[in-house]
Amino acid sequence: MWDLIYAMTKKRKIFYYSSESADGHNSVFRDGEAWQVDPDPRSPMEDEDSVTKLRLDVQVVTALFSFGIVEELQHLPMEFGPIDLFEETILLPSGLAEGARIIREICDSLSPENQDVFYGSQLSPDKVEYRIAIDMREVKKGIIGLADFFKEAARKQLGIQLWL
Repeated sequence: MWDLIYAMTKKRKIFYYSSESADGHNSVFRDGEAWQVDPDPRSPMEDEDSVTKLRLDVQVVTALFSFGIVEELQHLPMEFGPIDLFEETILLPSGLAEGARIIREICDSLSPENQDVFYGSQLSPDKVEYRIAIDMREVKKGIIGLADFFKEAARKQLGIQLWL
């Protein structure tokens, strides 16, 4: 059986995310943003340049999904849910303090050791596996930054629009 697994693995290409890579495979990996927005649907549309934004790099977005943070935030009050890749979601102010607590709690429970995380795969035309090596020290800073961004929005009675 191990020979079969080895043979299958040998025929599969593995690509790791690299911010310096120009091989075309980085287009699979997604970064994101969190915006502080007025959640009132009657309010005028905000100019993108006037919105307070937090950039979420590829490693942070991957961690949000891979370490269960997104799953734990799904029960918060929101518009246009669920939270997912390529989905537009606005978390409402009433749930942001709890969201910040959840994010911090999960972040505190994460191992400080760097992680090798499966990101996705394709089966044709070639078998390809996409992975990302997560620098946990930097990712934890990004995750805590998101929790702080949630708390700041809650104080301002703003929502959080996630672009993942």
